[in-house]
Amino acid sequence: MALRLEIGAGDRLLDLGSGRGWPGSLIADRTGAELISVDVPTEALLQGSRALRETLGDRVHQVCGDGRLLPIGDGQCSAVCHADVMC
Repeated sequence: MALRLEIGAGDRLLDLGSGRGWPGSLIADRTGAELISVDVPTEALLQGSRALRETLGDRVHQVCGDGRLLPIGDGQCSAVCHADVMC
């Protein structure tokens, strides 16, 4: 049984451990969702910033932080993604 989550314009996607912004930016671009990109290394966020802004415009918000203390309240996002976070 496959799990399918549908998000779209008006939804918020939280990308934990986002680095330069993949895969959150790809998902947000294809669905029209707003992206909240969170990671600890500021360097990775800065490296991805320009490409994210070019792709998503004002639908992207980058935050230096980690999953222990998120910059948003409970129930504020429609979906969460993460990839290569623990490597």
